[in-house]
Amino acid sequence: MANPEHLEILRMGVKVWNQWRKENKNIVPDLREADLTGIQLGVENFSISDLGYQRKIDPYPNSINLNDVNLSNAVLSHANLVAANLNGAILDNAKLDFAQLFGAKLTNANINNANLQAVTLASGNLYNSKFQKTNLSEANLEGANLEATDLSGSDLTIATIRVANLRNSNLSHCNLTYSDLRESDLSGAIFTGANLYYSALQGWIIKDIKCDYVYFDYAQKFENRIPKDRDFEPGEFERLYREVPTIEIEFNEGITLMGMAVLEHVTRKIQEERPDLGLRFIAVDSKGLYPKTRFELYSTNQGDKVKDLIVQELQQIRQDQQKSAQIIAQTILGELQGLGDDVRGQLRIIKQDVKALPREFKRHLDAATQKILDNAGIHKAGIIQLAEQIRSNETAIQKLSQLRDSDINEIEDIKERLFWLKPYFEDVFKKKFDTTGTKVVRAVFKAVSTHFAGDILGD
Repeated sequence: MANPEHLEILRMGVKVWNQWRKENKNIVPDLREADLTGIQLGVENFSISDLGYQRKIDPYPNSINLNDVNLSNAVLSHANLVAANLNGAILDNAKLDFAQLFGAKLTNANINNANLQAVTLASGNLYNSKFQKTNLSEANLEGANLEATDLSGSDLTIATIRVANLRNSNLSHCNLTYSDLRESDLSGAIFTGANLYYSALQGWIIKDIKCDYVYFDYAQKFENRIPKDRDFEPGEFERLYREVPTIEIEFNEGITLMGMAVLEHVTRKIQEERPDLGLRFIAVDSKGLYPKTRFELYSTNQGDKVKDLIVQELQQIRQDQQKSAQIIAQTILGELQGLGDDVRGQLRIIKQDVKALPREFKRHLDAATQKILDNAGIHKAGIIQLAEQIRSNETAIQKLSQLRDSDINEIEDIKERLFWLKPYFEDVFKKKFDTTGTKVVRAVFKAVSTHFAGDILGD
């Protein structure tokens, strides 16, 4: 547990703390397990241009003095420790995730098994410190001094380590997936067992590397060992990965967004099948007559082979797409043909029923008229006269048999004449066709409903 007195003094601020340290040089502060989440101990109005381990003069001599302090198991998440002096500090199992340590001094410190996810240590001096099995994923170590630092077994996925000094560092069994090592100096570094899948290596300096094997493992399970059945010979790692070659593929027919998606799919497939190639899709160059795509490789002697492999995969996908399109087209044509046969059959039935409709219609009108005569409370003479008008209107009956081409004015005339018969006719009509072909009749009257049946008979 943290010493309560030390913790209380620290919370008083940088000035008070530093004065106490100056007056009590023989006391080693004990801040073990202290909860310092979000504490603000960094210098104010700092400038990134002032920071950097290369500077001989400390631009911030009055920054918080935490050298040799025991902060093991302490919680410093989101803390501001910009330019802090943590030389010789013990931070084993500490939590410094998302902490700000721009330009911090961490030489000869112990930060093993700690959580430094997304920590900012840019331009920091971490010389000869121990970060064994530490979570440094998404960390910003750009321009930092990591010379002779032990990072073995640590997680550096998606970490930014550009323009950093990693000379003689220990990166054995580190996970460097998607990390950025561009322009960093790794001379004399230990690389055995590191996972370099999809890491950016342009301009990195590698000489006198100590490496028996590495991994290019997308699944991050450290399974795809390179070389598979042997160790690298002396200097072999440098020969293979010193330079990061690029290849270009030109698309004479142009490239669409769909084409870009296919290209990404092909790249991912090759990455999974051949992780040792380190294939990376960079960009599309639209300059010139035809667009070009650029890829990076790890291996300097595999460019032509990989280019042919990409082209073959693209051609195979195009052939598969063409075959699929043909199958789909044939299926659609077959479905349309079958649908056309069904439609033609239904039209023949409808045509026959339409031709027979006037005769049936007249018969049901007779029955409806009789029912009106028997049951209606209106004048019998008027009903008989209306029935006679319907029977005598042979032109209207003939027009009904040709509903497809009938004249709207003629139908409106029939509708007006039959309006008063609607309730009785509907009842008789439905009773008749419920047992003799309701489905066909409804299809017929649905087809002519706009002109006649929909308004007269209902659905």
